[in-house]
Amino acid sequence: MDKFEELEEYREEYLQSDWSRMDLFLAEKVRKQQTEIENLKSFHNYFRQLYGEGLEIANWHRNGALEPFDNFFDAAEQEME
Repeated sequence: MDKFEELEEYREEYLQSDWSRMDLFLAEKVRKQQTEIENLKSFHNYFRQLYGEGLEIANWHRNGALEPFDNFFDAAEQEME
C-alpha cells in the first residue's frame, strides 16, 4: 500500500467517525458566530456614523427631555466593556 492509499483509507475512516461529525458541527458553530460578529460590527458602525452629527434622543431617561445622541452612544459603549 502506497502513502496515497494509506491516506485515502485514513480519510474514509475519519469521515465515518464521530470526530468528523463533531468537527463539522463545531465548524458550523464557528461560521455562525463569525456571521453574528460581522452583523454586530455593521450594526455598531451604522450608529457610529451618527456620532457627532448633533442628533438628540427623546425620552432616554423617561422624563421627556432631549439628550444628545453622543451621550447615549457613549453610555452604550461603556456598558459593553
